[in-house]
Amino acid sequence: MKPLTDKESLVYTNENCVGCNKCIKVCSCVGACISTEPDERGVSRINVDPKRCVACGACFDACDHNARSWRDDTDAFFADLHKGDSISVLIAPAFKANYPEEYEQVLGGLKKLGVKRFINVSFGADITTWGYINYIRQYGFTGGISQPCPAVVAYIEKYHPELLLKLFPVQSPLMCAAIYARKELGITDKFAFISPCIAKKMEIDDPHNKGLVQYNVTFDHLMHYVRSHQIEGEPVTDEIGYGLGAYYPTPGGLMENVRWLVGDEAFIREISGEKRMYRYLDKNAKLIADGETPFLMIDALNCEKGCICGTAVDLSMASTDKALYNLLKIRESVKNNNKNDAWGRNLSAQERMDALNRQFASLRLDDYLREYTDRSAACHVREPLEEDMEKIFISMRKFTEESRNINCTSCGYDTCRQMAKAIYNGFNHRENCIYYLKREVEDEKELLNYETTHDADLRIWRRRLAVPLLAKIMRNSTEWSVVMADIDGFRNVNSTYGTQIADKVLLTLTERLKTISGKWQMELIRYAGDEFLFLMPDLLAKSDHPAVLEILKAFSDPIILDNIFLKLSASVGIALPVDNLEAEHLIANAEDAMDEARRRGKNQVYVYSEELKDRAHEEHTISEKLIDAIENDKFYMLYQPKVDVKTKLVNGYEALVRMKDSKIGPAQFIPVAEKNGWIWRIGRITTELTIRQMAVWRGLGYPLQPVSINYSSRQISDSEYVSFLEEMLQRYNIPSNLVEIEITESVFLDRTAHAELLLDRFRKAGIRLVMDDFGIGYSALGYLTYIPVETIKLDKSLVDNYLVQGNDSIIKDVINLSHDLGKGMVVEGVETGWQYERLKEFGADTIQGYYFSKPLDPKEAIAFQNANS
Repeated sequence: MKPLTDKESLVYTNENCVGCNKCIKVCSCVGACISTEPDERGVSRINVDPKRCVACGACFDACDHNARSWRDDTDAFFADLHKGDSISVLIAPAFKANYPEEYEQVLGGLKKLGVKRFINVSFGADITTWGYINYIRQYGFTGGISQPCPAVVAYIEKYHPELLLKLFPVQSPLMCAAIYARKELGITDKFAFISPCIAKKMEIDDPHNKGLVQYNVTFDHLMHYVRSHQIEGEPVTDEIGYGLGAYYPTPGGLMENVRWLVGDEAFIREISGEKRMYRYLDKNAKLIADGETPFLMIDALNCEKGCICGTAVDLSMASTDKALYNLLKIRESVKNNNKNDAWGRNLSAQERMDALNRQFASLRLDDYLREYTDRSAACHVREPLEEDMEKIFISMRKFTEESRNINCTSCGYDTCRQMAKAIYNGFNHRENCIYYLKREVEDEKELLNYETTHDADLRIWRRRLAVPLLAKIMRNSTEWSVVMADIDGFRNVNSTYGTQIADKVLLTLTERLKTISGKWQMELIRYAGDEFLFLMPDLLAKSDHPAVLEILKAFSDPIILDNIFLKLSASVGIALPVDNLEAEHLIANAEDAMDEARRRGKNQVYVYSEELKDRAHEEHTISEKLIDAIENDKFYMLYQPKVDVKTKLVNGYEALVRMKDSKIGPAQFIPVAEKNGWIWRIGRITTELTIRQMAVWRGLGYPLQPVSINYSSRQISDSEYVSFLEEMLQRYNIPSNLVEIEITESVFLDRTAHAELLLDRFRKAGIRLVMDDFGIGYSALGYLTYIPVETIKLDKSLVDNYLVQGNDSIIKDVINLSHDLGKGMVVEGVETGWQYERLKEFGADTIQGYYFSKPLDPKEAIAFQNANS
């Protein structure tokens, strides 16, 4: 799935990019910086994925090439002013601090152009402080994260949704000022915010803040426009008085405001600076989410020097402390000796807070609260399995553990494994790895060095030479073939006769294969322990080609060693040239074809370019449909009733996913989703659709029955699924005992710490587990004694094969065993009255199948339940 282009991004890459990777190195958002494939000049560039970027500005600081730019609303603001739109301006307190000499003249120039009113956001910051303190006191909300900074909010929404409930729901100073202006002052003009922050655009465009502010006009773009168009006028100042809110833009500014009003004993954690602050959130997310920190609040800012030197501030000012000096003067100027003022020097903290409450007595706290959105689904980073990592490392020419732990950081990542993971997720490519580029050159040299290029035992080419050898053939030949052969059942030779005999067998076979390779001028490579690769120049080998038949015969001819007679065979895969396909992909095709040959039985030959190619095309079509369904809400749920065997009453449903406007069924699209790593997203979508539907049924007054949701074994990489499920149950107020999770045998048999932690989290969340598809996988009955499930679901294949006249005793035995172990038994795929009667006789608890009902839409499901109650 491709990310959006730079043209759609708030922060984007301009033509100055040379692909130096510094932006990747400093970026806290995995996948926000994406290295493109080299162009015709061999040059890569680093683009920005707007779905993942939080506009923290770290890349601007790191880039020596001025290759990053940003978008704001400066041009639209001036265009609408010239059209005569009614616009007022909200001004960040940092504006006066950064441009003290030009501040009033710039405002005067904007007034000449038609701006109606000028309101300093410092006043909104005073409201924000008032809101924080009163929210803490009313709701006991401690340990929360402040949210004046939209980059921090975006990071939590995208990468730490578990912290959303710990984000203060009080609006930022900007939005508090806008709400006050609209509700208390009755201003209906459009609002433009003169802003030090690129990320404020995200806050302004957030649907939760719709209609409050219309333009983010950043300092740098504004001053460039003002100076280039010579905009100035009679001095104008902002019109609403303010207090210490003017000091908000500094690191710890919120903390100082709160302590001024509640006392210095307030324990507040101040943290700022892109990498430092986000790493703090990463490391402490669980403590914060669980409410285990001792802080009254966490004052978090993206920029190290605060908003005063924000991401959209002139770099010449941001590199000095001049703006801070100016802001200190503003801070001291608002303090006074008034005994009735919240900013009175001589008052106690309580007296100041009492005065602030009197000042804002007419305000309703609820008017200044906001909500947040979980945007993490679009930012999920897939965790590659070890076999995926192995393939990636091989493609990078990293064949040893040492080469996989060089960690030179030239690619922008701290470790080689991080780089491989980035490649797996489509964030980077192997050509961005210096080691890979060096190996490209070194491989050419190694072709001349026998000892380093040949297997020490068999004296044929090593696997590492496969790609450069094939690449050389592809450059010098008009046609070629790649053939891979694997000895069928060679593991049995090892286990039966020992490694010494097995090694002699390999030597004997190699000598035969060398003779064939010499005859046909092929390159022979030991690809793995008992796998051989043949690179055939100047011929297109089909399954009946004489060279292929000779290879098969070499494996199948008897081998006699030390009075041991062996008759072997091989599974052979063939890959033929495909336009624009690289050497490693052709080898991978041959390996896939060999696996298909093995699947079809011993001594088989399979050519990739035939059926597997069609299968790949079909998978591509399904993939496109899946992406469309995921991105555009095109999934829906059907519900198949489960029926109590004794009473014939509905006692639950299984939720089954379908795609809208498509004839592609789940049996086709689920495997493709699993293969491409999208199953976690479908799992979350189906979970929310199901739980939301249960809430709808309850709202209509229908009694709820337990609903089971399918969980794929490939979803195990979604480490936060249980948290997501709990969040959905809480959001829709559905008791956990009304949701069941159907999991296949393989997950229960996976005794890894990851799998056991997952099952334990389900248990602690009060979610009942059902073993799905029992009987089609391992089905070793012994493990039923320890797996943490309450119910076992017998697969339809067992019903079809064994629930037949004269052959159904095994079904009865499985049901009895399940009951002896204290587990319920659901039997699916029941289609006839005879099957139902037999299952009732055997003591099955619940049945599911077309005998009672097909999967139904929500209305039909409830109608069926009512008709059978």
